[in-house]
Amino acid sequence: MVTFTNDAVNNMKSRLKQMFVNYFILTNQPRYLKFVEDVDRAHISTIHRFALEILRSAPLYTGLGTNFRIGSNEYLRGKLYDAYLGGFSCARRAGKSQFYA
Repeated sequence: MVTFTNDAVNNMKSRLKQMFVNYFILTNQPRYLKFVEDVDRAHISTIHRFALEILRSAPLYTGLGTNFRIGSNEYLRGKLYDAYLGGFSCARRAGKSQFYA
C-alpha cells in the first residue's frame, strides 16, 4: 500500500492490526493473530519511500548506485548559493568580478 504521509502509514498499520484483532475475537481463528504480526512486515509506505526503493532496486539502470541520498530542495538551494556566492567572492577579491558594486 502506498500513501502520502508517514502519519497515514502509521494509521493504516494501526487500523489493519485492529481489524485482524477484531476478526480473531469474532472467529477465534489463530491465523488472524499471525496477520497482526505480518502487518509490520507488509509494504506500507509513503510514495516517496516507494519511489526510493524502486530507484535503489535498479542501480544499473538508474546509474545512481545503491547508496545515493535524496536531499531536500532547501538543502540543495543552500549548497548552490554557497557555491555561487563563494565563487563570486573569490572573483571579486581577485578583481575579476563581472558584477559591479
